[in-house]
Order: sequence, then C-alpha cells, then structure tokens
Amino acid sequence: MKGIYFFLGLSLFLISCNEKEKNTLFELKDNRKTGINHVNTIESSKELNVFKYRNFYNGGGVGLGDINNDGLIDIYFTINRS
Repeated sequence: MKGIYFFLGLSLFLISCNEKEKNTLFELKDNRKTGINHVNTIESSKELNVFKYRNFYNGGGVGLGDINNDGLIDIYFTINRS
C-alpha cells in the first residue's frame, strides 16, 4: 500500500515540474525605443547609511497619469536624494 502512495506522490511531483510558458503582466523592452533612461543611484557614506537612517533606501518610485490632459500617460520618476 505504501508503494502506491509513493508512486502517486512521485508522479504528481514529476508532472508539476514541467516548465510551462509564464504569463507575465509586463514585458522587458529596449530602453532605446522608449527614450526612458532613469537610474536611482543611492550612494551610502559614513554619514548617510542604512544604520543611521532606517528608511535610507525608501523614497524612489514611479507615478503614471495623464497630468496635462493631452490623452497620453505621463511618467514621473522620484529619487531618494539629488
């Protein structure tokens, strides 16, 4: 009886290991096509680091919306510090 459970378990394991095509929400595009070249570089130092400021790495983000009502989505990037 244990052999049947082992065989069923092994079969289910092998069936579930098949690699399937992944459905993703976003696609990685070439930034030369979009014209977007944004980098949020954070440089830590002795005075500014994650040990002194708990939220040192927080603050960067992206905002999307039609801000100027031209029918196109506007993209706004934020950085931690300038």
